[in-house]
Amino acid sequence: MKRVLRKLSFVAVALAAVSTLAGCTKKKNDKTKLNVIVLNRGYGEDWIKSAKSIWEAANPGYSINLTLDAKAGALIQKHIYSKNNIDDLYICTDAAWKSYADDGKLLELDTFVDEEVDGVAIKDKLTKEYRGHINYTLSGGRGSHVYRLPFVSGTGGIYYNKKLFDKNGWEIPTTYEKLIETVNKIRTDHKKYDDEDDAVIKPFVITSKNPDYFDYLVFSWWGQISGQEAITDFFNYQDSDVFNTASTTHPAYAGLKQATQLWASIFNNSANYHKQTAAKYAQSDFLEGHAAMMINCDWIYKEIGDFLASAGKSYADYADTFEMKLMGAPTVTGATNPHAGYIIGEDQFIVVPKSTIKADLAKSFIKTLVSDQVLKIFNQKAQGFMAYDLSEGTYEAENTCMESIISYRNSLTYAFTNNSSARCYLNGNVDVWCQSGLRPYDDIIDGAGIDGLFSTIYNTARTGWNDWQY
Repeated sequence: MKRVLRKLSFVAVALAAVSTLAGCTKKKNDKTKLNVIVLNRGYGEDWIKSAKSIWEAANPGYSINLTLDAKAGALIQKHIYSKNNIDDLYICTDAAWKSYADDGKLLELDTFVDEEVDGVAIKDKLTKEYRGHINYTLSGGRGSHVYRLPFVSGTGGIYYNKKLFDKNGWEIPTTYEKLIETVNKIRTDHKKYDDEDDAVIKPFVITSKNPDYFDYLVFSWWGQISGQEAITDFFNYQDSDVFNTASTTHPAYAGLKQATQLWASIFNNSANYHKQTAAKYAQSDFLEGHAAMMINCDWIYKEIGDFLASAGKSYADYADTFEMKLMGAPTVTGATNPHAGYIIGEDQFIVVPKSTIKADLAKSFIKTLVSDQVLKIFNQKAQGFMAYDLSEGTYEAENTCMESIISYRNSLTYAFTNNSSARCYLNGNVDVWCQSGLRPYDDIIDGAGIDGLFSTIYNTARTGWNDWQY
């Protein structure tokens, strides 16, 4: 592959002025205090506060200064390019970690991942979709190292209201054909919920601000259709032809197009969904019984729970009308791998800034984070999964939603994410859709043809490929 030096990171350019100003004020850096910035969204903060308490109890004389922020990504960008950065650990969701690594701002963790937690090397505790995919190749062929450890292993797919299904006699589909039948049945029944005139039940509720959520279903169907070998080849990004749906050398993208067509058969009909402007309104529709299903990730349970708590309520107040469960991705006929599933979290990270003077403390806290004890706490308090397997025992579900998620995860014989280790540093933003702006869902909903959209993706890859290569 042709290699050319990439341009200076956009992050570095955008923050150059901020870095200069930030370096003017000297901050106090207490060697006994670990400064940690954590994204406070979706999975909440209870789990990290518990991990903090566990670590502090095991390390007398030391403490953790937690900064919990819903916009942690912007804060991290500001700090990491500062001349006086006193942060020691970051836990967040943001593809910018690749730029940080390329700009020499992250500590290499190559040997650290060989160290053991609960009697198992950290690299071997990784869940199967991440195992063997944690090295990142720098631009200009400057080497491949472990800079980031994965954070979560998110479980996406179709979440449904079991109470609503039971009340109306709707079948919980296990195949794509049955899903279409169920969608049609819900739509044609045109039932009301509790006789409210404005509460027509639609099969789905979606939000205009989260079109990427559709990936959680479409990519799982892609995994079923194309299988592990073809998708692994795709993530090597060998040449622009991987985006060619007619390619016989790289057949995976044809499978993605097919999966997108399956999705479009449902969502190009506006009668099949309510559309809300924001996630909280879509979740409210789901909770109140105005929609039977919602494409989302496992953080939805915690998010709805927090929404209820803010209103002085809980799931118990909806016990008669709402019980959320995961059906995953119903099986596609003729699937190469019927038990494939896409896992969310490729852009999420646990990283140590290279500027830290407390690397040993940061690594010690990471070991606490990936310990069985904290993994179970995360499962219970955040209602999700970190990207690490339990060394001993199993997760004990505290509700039927988590039971369904665990059952689905256990059924997967092929679990995959976007495999950052295998991708080239193609201008920093190339992904499954060539560039994130080319994700086709909104255009399809607005009436655009799938053939033309996929041709545009391929043409964009062909014309930009040489400039994207590192």
